[in-house]
Amino acid sequence: MTNNDSIWIGRNGQKYGPYTEANIHQWLREGQVTPETLAWRSGMTNWVPLSTFRFGDTVVDGASAPPPPPPFQSAGAPYGASAPQGDRASFPRPPSMHWFLVFLLGLMTIGIFTWVWMFVQSSWVKKIDRSSSARELFVAGVVLTIVGAFAGPAFKAPMLGGLLTIAACIVVIVGCFSVARSLREEGARRGLPVEISGITLFFFQVFYLQGQFTWLARWKDTGQTVPKAPTGVFWLLMIFPFVLGILAAIAIPAYNSYLTRVQVSEGVVLADRAKTAVAEFYTSHGQMPVNNVAAGLALPDDIRGKYTASVTVDNGTIVVIYANDANRNIHNDSLRLTPWVSGSQVNWRCGSDDIQKQYLPASCR
Repeated sequence: MTNNDSIWIGRNGQKYGPYTEANIHQWLREGQVTPETLAWRSGMTNWVPLSTFRFGDTVVDGASAPPPPPPFQSAGAPYGASAPQGDRASFPRPPSMHWFLVFLLGLMTIGIFTWVWMFVQSSWVKKIDRSSSARELFVAGVVLTIVGAFAGPAFKAPMLGGLLTIAACIVVIVGCFSVARSLREEGARRGLPVEISGITLFFFQVFYLQGQFTWLARWKDTGQTVPKAPTGVFWLLMIFPFVLGILAAIAIPAYNSYLTRVQVSEGVVLADRAKTAVAEFYTSHGQMPVNNVAAGLALPDDIRGKYTASVTVDNGTIVVIYANDANRNIHNDSLRLTPWVSGSQVNWRCGSDDIQKQYLPASCR
């Protein structure tokens, strides 16, 4: 064994290792071990704190296996180290369903499965902490929720129902924190780095706790504590609807505006034949046609489309009326194409007193 892979870590009478000096230095930087954590390497007679451990020394001949470390030591073993098999064997296996599956089943059952799973979690906690009151608190939460749902309508007092529902939420949150306390205490007793964020627990409750239970189940099966239980993913899930809402607030109006412009363009296209007919009539007669019939066009209501109700010639001016399936932004509004003559050429001026400029074609703005 070389001096680079011969260091053992001792904690609560248990030994872990061997590890390299690089491992130990990294864990010291990350806080996974502390200067008070006991260490040993071949050639040493006793365990010593890392603060006095002589790194870089050449390994001398001596005992190849470390002696048992002192039975009580507060500093932790490095994350990811396997816990003693005896500790894991005596640990009841937690409910290991993935938290997202719990969430989906709760969503599909309108929250009923979520309530059921709370009792699954609290019943397991009773196995490791008989003093836990989480199950009783969850029962109180269910009762308050049911009473609140019926009390308001029955007594015609919606405020009473609302207050009972709020009380139920508070009781459930207290129950979740009771579960978290039991997990922390059991983790500390077994040397597990149980890290539960109070803020995350407040907002995500049973789903966040289930992430902890799944992490504990993995430790039970494999002895590994890395990767840690999920926390950040819950905040990403909370942020996602807000981001989606912002994108929708931008995209939906933009798409609606695009559809409205397409509908306005339909009327402009239908008016093209009328423009040609008016120009030809002026070339032949030296004046503008008084109506559709004079211009040789169908009646106004017969020139129509999906969004256009009519195209009318009125003394040369073409009036397009939007209706039918047109967007409410232009429904019953009109677009006017007014002729003006330059020499012998008939030109057109497009505009509207009703339709907002953003919906008009570029030539009409």
